[in-house]
Amino acid sequence: MVQKQQLQLNLPPPLSTASTSAQYNIQTPVTPYEPKLTAFLAGGGVSSVNVTTVSTDTDTHREDVERMILDRGLNPDPRKYDLRPANARFFVIKSFREDHVFKAIKYNVWSSTEMGNKRLNQAFKDSSPAPPPIPTDASTNRPPRHRRESTPSAPQASGPVILFFSVNGSGHFCGVAQMTSGVDWNTKSRVFTSGCGSGGSNGAGGMAGSHQQQKWEGVFGVRWVFVKDVANSRLKHLRVFANENKPVTNSRDTQELPLDLGYEMLRIFGETERTTCILDDWNW
Repeated sequence: MVQKQQLQLNLPPPLSTASTSAQYNIQTPVTPYEPKLTAFLAGGGVSSVNVTTVSTDTDTHREDVERMILDRGLNPDPRKYDLRPANARFFVIKSFREDHVFKAIKYNVWSSTEMGNKRLNQAFKDSSPAPPPIPTDASTNRPPRHRRESTPSAPQASGPVILFFSVNGSGHFCGVAQMTSGVDWNTKSRVFTSGCGSGGSNGAGGMAGSHQQQKWEGVFGVRWVFVKDVANSRLKHLRVFANENKPVTNSRDTQELPLDLGYEMLRIFGETERTTCILDDWNW
């Protein structure tokens, strides 16, 4: 008998899905996170929906998962995908709850701890294209008088900020996403508190869950690239010098990875055949 667990979730409508092409490049421009959607994330206009855990031996559910992966352009062919994007920044994301990662995939948003959000937001700002230069007075080649002069800083090379997701205690990493916006500090989201049980569960990004009904302050947009399970045993040989040379599987939430290690993790994700994934356990 298939056992189902009903979770009552108060969720907004999904954000727009990613491109359906399986050949997009991680460096291609992405649809920016739209501020007008913050009303949904803040709880305005939401409806109550049920998310149900399902048995993985259901043929219909497997077909639905395959169709969704294809429609959203997830798990692109590694031979047609840039696994070494220039000027990339890589971070590990740890979550205490599997359903939070599922909702992040469904709604293309994430929220970490306050410190984690600050770290990721700064990385996104540093990796975004530089703003246009300050206009100058053609006669003097100096900024207009109403502007304060300042010493220009060296331009920061732009590149993607890539996040490797793992649920604590799961024994594997479950997906890769790219940040599509900086943190919107004015938004308080109920996405990661809806349906939470009691008993000290923790929330998205490892934030303590003693206040289950609190809203997550600050959310940012993500676009999912790979959604598949990659066992920790395939990654344990990768060690993070900045984290006492521990395996990457022992990383803390929002731990930044060096470029070469990030490239190797991205390669392993791209070349690993999908046999299971987080979507197998939840109704879309």
